[in-house]
Amino acid sequence: MRKAGHTYSEIAVHLGYRSRSGAFFALRRGLAHVVIADANSELLTLELERLNALTLAIYHRAMAGDLGAIKAYLLILDQRAALLGLDASNNRAK
Repeated sequence: MRKAGHTYSEIAVHLGYRSRSGAFFALRRGLAHVVIADANSELLTLELERLNALTLAIYHRAMAGDLGAIKAYLLILDQRAALLGLDASNNRAK
């Protein structure tokens, strides 16, 4: 409603807030959640890109049988699964 040009007083009346300040603070709380969600999404993307770069750096060595590279690769897979909520420990608890 605010984006459409309505005043905080109009929004308060329409949504049942006691005053324009109630509508104002509700909007601010809502926007704060959006900003946090966007920041979390960007951070997740960055971390996944870093894990991809690490994977590229060791993948061929792991596939050739290098045990150290295999262990590192498995740790990267675990980290990626944890970031994406796919890790087995989370799934067992449900």
